[in-house]
Amino acid sequence: MLSQPTTRAKIEALRGVQISSHIVVSLQKRGWIKVIGRNEVPGRPHVYSTGKQFLIDFGLNTLKDQPDSSLFMDKDEVHTSTADITITPNA
Repeated sequence: MLSQPTTRAKIEALRGVQISSHIVVSLQKRGWIKVIGRNEVPGRPHVYSTGKQFLIDFGLNTLKDQPDSSLFMDKDEVHTSTADITITPNA
């Protein structure tokens, strides 16, 4: 399973490319991702998690049904992807 929650910067670092705001908005409109709070670091970036519609569209019952993240990245990348996120929940 891919680690969550995450920030846009962490996704960009993992993928090695920038993600446009239009992509993020598109994923939110589809219900594939949702903002669950803000990270308590300078700039207070949004923190995202998987939306319910993602599970429906990909035929998954739970997030645990996702492929194992070790198929896509090594253990250091998995740990780094969420190691320093401190969330302030949305009101």
